[in-house]
Amino acid sequence: MISNLINAKCIFLFLLFCNSLISQAPPFIRSISPLISSSEKTVTITGINFPASSSNVNVSFGGVKGKIISSTNTQIISTVPSGALYRPISITTNGLTGYYPFPFHLTYPNGGYITSSSFRKKIELPTKELPKDIVVGDLNDDGLHEIVVSNSKSNTITVFVNSGKLLFTEKFDLPTGISPQGIVIADIDADGRNDILVANQGSNTISIFKNILMYGQLAAESFSPKYDLAVDERPNSIEVYDLERDGRNDIIVSNENGNTISVLRGITATQNAPLNFSKKISLTTQLRPRSVSIGDIDRDGRADIFCVNEFSNSISIFRNISKRDSLTTRSFAQRVDLLVGSKPKSIALADINNDRRLDLIIAHSDEDYFSIIRNKSKPDTITVNTFEKQTDYPTSGAQDDIVAADFDGDGRCDIGIVTGSNFLSLHKNSGEFSSNNLKSYINFTTGSGPIALTVGDLDGDAHPEILTINKGSNTISVFQNRIGPPVITSMSPAIVTTGGTVLINGWHLSAVKKVFFGNIPAVNVTAINDSLVAAIIGKGESGIVKLETPGGSAIMDGIQYIPKPTIYNIEPEVGVPGTEIKITGLNFNPDKNKNLIRFGTMQAEIISASSEEMRVIVPFGGTYEPISITVDGVTVKSVKPFAITYSGMGISKSYFEANINKPTLKIPVKIQLGDFDMNGRLDLLTLNDGSDSLSLYYNSKNAESIIYGTFEDPIHIATTIKGEDFVVCDINGDEQLDVAMSHYTTNSISIFRSKPRPKIIAFNFQPLVDRIELKTGLYPRAVAVGDIDGDGKMDIAVTNYGSYNISIFRNIGSGSGLSKNTFSEKIDIPAGNKPWGIAIADIDGDKKNDLVVANSGANTLSLYRNIGNIGTFTTSSFDLPIELPTGMTPTNLAIADFNNDLLNDIVVVNSNERSISVFPNQNKIGSITTDAFSESFKVNVSLSPTSLAINDIDGDGLCDIGVISASGNIALLQNFIKKNKFSDDSFISKAQISSNESLSNIAIADIDNDGRNDIILACDSTNNFKVYYNNIPPYIPLDTAGIAKPLGVNTFYFKNHFSVLSAYHLSKSLRILGGLSFKPRVGVAGGFKYLIKALSLNNLTPYLGLVGGINYKYVSLVGGITSKKEEESKINGFISFPIGIEFQNEKGVSIMIGTPLQLHPDLNYGFMLNIGYYF
Repeated sequence: MISNLINAKCIFLFLLFCNSLISQAPPFIRSISPLISSSEKTVTITGINFPASSSNVNVSFGGVKGKIISSTNTQIISTVPSGALYRPISITTNGLTGYYPFPFHLTYPNGGYITSSSFRKKIELPTKELPKDIVVGDLNDDGLHEIVVSNSKSNTITVFVNSGKLLFTEKFDLPTGISPQGIVIADIDADGRNDILVANQGSNTISIFKNILMYGQLAAESFSPKYDLAVDERPNSIEVYDLERDGRNDIIVSNENGNTISVLRGITATQNAPLNFSKKISLTTQLRPRSVSIGDIDRDGRADIFCVNEFSNSISIFRNISKRDSLTTRSFAQRVDLLVGSKPKSIALADINNDRRLDLIIAHSDEDYFSIIRNKSKPDTITVNTFEKQTDYPTSGAQDDIVAADFDGDGRCDIGIVTGSNFLSLHKNSGEFSSNNLKSYINFTTGSGPIALTVGDLDGDAHPEILTINKGSNTISVFQNRIGPPVITSMSPAIVTTGGTVLINGWHLSAVKKVFFGNIPAVNVTAINDSLVAAIIGKGESGIVKLETPGGSAIMDGIQYIPKPTIYNIEPEVGVPGTEIKITGLNFNPDKNKNLIRFGTMQAEIISASSEEMRVIVPFGGTYEPISITVDGVTVKSVKPFAITYSGMGISKSYFEANINKPTLKIPVKIQLGDFDMNGRLDLLTLNDGSDSLSLYYNSKNAESIIYGTFEDPIHIATTIKGEDFVVCDINGDEQLDVAMSHYTTNSISIFRSKPRPKIIAFNFQPLVDRIELKTGLYPRAVAVGDIDGDGKMDIAVTNYGSYNISIFRNIGSGSGLSKNTFSEKIDIPAGNKPWGIAIADIDGDKKNDLVVANSGANTLSLYRNIGNIGTFTTSSFDLPIELPTGMTPTNLAIADFNNDLLNDIVVVNSNERSISVFPNQNKIGSITTDAFSESFKVNVSLSPTSLAINDIDGDGLCDIGVISASGNIALLQNFIKKNKFSDDSFISKAQISSNESLSNIAIADIDNDGRNDIILACDSTNNFKVYYNNIPPYIPLDTAGIAKPLGVNTFYFKNHFSVLSAYHLSKSLRILGGLSFKPRVGVAGGFKYLIKALSLNNLTPYLGLVGGINYKYVSLVGGITSKKEEESKINGFISFPIGIEFQNEKGVSIMIGTPLQLHPDLNYGFMLNIGYYF
């Protein structure tokens, strides 16, 4: 009986002892699920030695407590706090702490990107002088991180109390040892409150500030007086962790002058007992350890120690092989050293590629790269072979500190660095170990001299902020994380067509990569900033606009898509002014008033319109260019130029005489033409080099004039800056002609918006309204306008003579406005030596506009093939240029399809030799090669040419060339190409005209609306412009209606004078002549022709005729012999031999000599050709 009692008592005592042992065992975490999660989600922690009640346990996510939902001896379920840090989760109970060896990773939804707008403009908080380190941690259990800074000069730390919403109005100081450096926040005594520890470099100590706050406002009194512990010489970095897993936190300190790491084992007896640590142990490092870090590299459940050695260019690794309740130098395996590059300054541990291994991330104090060493360890071993060869990544400069954290919430640790360039550089992690991952970075400007940084959520939104401490400006820079899902607030325009740009406003737009119009993706998306995205529509659909980012999507309804107009065919392809032509295609506006058709710069009358066909009247003043159609601000052009023709006698000097000589302002250097007042006549603009102005001459018809246009007095328009070159074009799609001008002296271009005011001032050059200035390269020369990216908007290209490149400004405007935002930032493309002339045209027939540039210093042409996509433009939108040799000093150039083979040819002025170079184009579609221009040739002209112009001068449907020289010579080169084949005599000078004054520019266009293209010249030496009217007879269709069918037409040719007389058959012997006589100030002419039947010789009959004029006094007496056939037949041809005399009151007497002409016998009319000669 007694024996049984004794045995029972022994058993009871033994069980009581075992229970005591269990109660003293620290919590041990076996697993956490999930280990990556967002805030407010729950995690399940499994292990042993957990308390059965949740009232006696704290779960810390890197220093911020989670809310415990349930607790048993083997499982705890807790929510994730918004302020969780990338550190191991710990459980604290009964004064003991257990850690999970791998960090918990906080994510958040709608992230996944880092842009320049991901972090709001920094908040600056002042510190004391020479701050050294910064950390965050929750010191009052409100779930928000406080900020703690060490102040090396004042020997204090400053605590900034977080009041929420990034407000830190309250702060207080705590005195430290001498020259405080590194700081850490941790619950050192396992009482559930976070304490502060700091390394004092000047006093070779660490100070512990035990948190004793029970309730109330956090203040200096919330901490007990500092508790100092001695370490080795000049400590600089500090960490806290339970190394030997006895439940008590230890302290690890690096000492830069001692070349050691000090380890102080925590041996505090109970939860509320005084702090107690064993005598430090020292681990020898290499030279000048600067930063210490803790992490389980070999996955054995024990945290290992790492430090960087600045003077040895290495990392020292101390593998933890400790046993519970023991921590000595033997608790660490033999040190492993890794060479890592020049002057490592800081180290961080993080799992870069999510393989559950901690990798090493190193900052370098004198290099512009940081390094990552991948961990490929096996359990229970660390050697030099545990790690792969380091990979270096460029950053913004030499670094002072580095951190790893998931800034964008995508589940991958990104890298943050502070550099000596006053930058916070963020490197986004794509999750792979490759040379491209982490290569790019985004800089945020800090205060002066950033020296350290830390990461933590300060405003309770679970998005981590980034903080830097700046020793130069004695400040803290706080960067608020504003990554999130996109929001659309507005978009414009609401109506858009293919190639159009839609501007989408909102926020969180920096990471937008995809935009959909309906269900069709945009062809190009540009995130301009965090609140603006430009999306270019392809085919598109009406309805919703949807944009997507890694952080989510946003939708707005209200877009109306109008397909881009397309021209398929023009019939006929040539014609005289007044001809009705049919244009077929797609996506025309059925309302004819909502389409605009131009022949060059002249607007055409639209008779009828449907979505697929328009009927148009060919206007006077049209030039040899593709027809353009503008619908809803979008412009497209026909593939083939329209040729305005008339039947002519070819080019001759005698057909041209200067009829207008108008004064200009000083030194006119350039002429452009366009119908600015929309009266159907070409107005004239001169660029005046000597007065920094444009002069606009409206072209009108006065009461005295039947044919010739007259120019009103000019309107002078100040350009503000000296102009070099300019072009006239509707740039913003508002159906008005605008002006783009280059400025050689200010390295810029100006765009002037035209205001539609018929016959009144068409420009109002208010600098802030109608003129915008854009910066170019050095010394811009020539400017060209055309649709480069195929979006239907006019882009601008300019050659930069001094910087040997081309600046291109893409038109991204919407609506009819014009501002700097109408154009994207310029893109520069390299050119040859001293680029001058430039043209935008489709060279290879692929319906994309290419660039042609004359390099005056290299004696070459550069041809840039457009390989870009619709609505986009980058430096890679053009293929590498091909080079074509020219003559000496090529300057001005022009593009035209000279041989009507649907390929644009090139002609360029060689200003230092007496020639122009012609480049016949034989390229295949989609290809531009030098071989395709191998049949180039030169055409000799008089003296050195300075400028050229192209148009059909003689009305034969082929484009001719006009060339001028500075000395006043004009050469008109007639196009003699036959059967589409070029030859050396394809262009022949048929008129050499001397103006007897210096010439600066030439234009060829129909000024007087007679259907013939005139010659317009700028005379810079005499400050005027001249018009040489084209007096080649036009084609005039005959009206067969009348009292009788016409038998013939008499045409009398004289210098600057011709008559068209239609002969009507009244009887076999009497013909009545009627018609028009064309001459300055000449009106209607009339008369008769009488056949003398009595006289006949071999079927020939003599005749007499008399012609009189109105408004001009002259009389013509005509006689001759006609064939019998005329007398006998109304439809057969006839031969006439006229001879006669004309009396004129101004120029004396002229004799007419007949030229026989046989007409086709099936025609019911004929004409007699009479050539006059003046004495």
